[in-house]
Amino acid sequence: MARFRPSALNIVALLSVLFACSLGSLALITLRMQRTGSPELEFLRWNLALAWLPMILGLGILAAHRRHWRAPVIATVGLLWLLFLPNAPYLATDIVHAGRTWQSVPLWFDLVMFATFGGTGLLLGYASLYLVHSVFSDRFGPFAGWVLTVTTLVLSGVGIYLGRVLRLNSWDAATQPALFVSIARRRLEDPLGNVGLYTAVAAMSLMLVIGYLVFVASARVAGDLVERRIGRHI
Repeated sequence: MARFRPSALNIVALLSVLFACSLGSLALITLRMQRTGSPELEFLRWNLALAWLPMILGLGILAAHRRHWRAPVIATVGLLWLLFLPNAPYLATDIVHAGRTWQSVPLWFDLVMFATFGGTGLLLGYASLYLVHSVFSDRFGPFAGWVLTVTTLVLSGVGIYLGRVLRLNSWDAATQPALFVSIARRRLEDPLGNVGLYTAVAAMSLMLVIGYLVFVASARVAGDLVERRIGRHI
């Protein structure tokens, strides 16, 4: 498990892809709203904005790490990043709204639109984690970096469950902390009281881990190809 360190070129390439995907997603929802005259799915714009928060925080963590900021500062930003990270892959679950809308829109269009938003959310989440993973690896070593990364993906699976099933969001952790404490207490008092929770979290976590492994392999191959191509022209 070799260390990896995203270069400035890798980061620029990632951001370019993420911006392009985000613009494509916004173009589709804007077209839908213009054709139907209905704002019923406008929440997708807000969800996309929330999905960008962990990416912005991830860039901040990487920059702070490379500038050797104090560990408590990086840890504080890291906690915020972890809190908002599930918002990115959560976008993929919005596809449950396909076929359930009020407006008469071709199902194929909505499927394409939700898939575009969902894919963009996953890319934002994975790209953000990729940056923070490099910080984990630098600070704690490659093995610990992967352990922390997989743990983060499992926690994201829990976050997605809380958002999709219990309808909670990241802001609720700050505005309603007692609610989260209550949920955790119920599960500790009756660990087997909700088997569906473990099944759903395990399934989501497994899919997130597999997706991230594919993302890392693809990012490395693409990064090497871009750097080789640019190197030939220098």
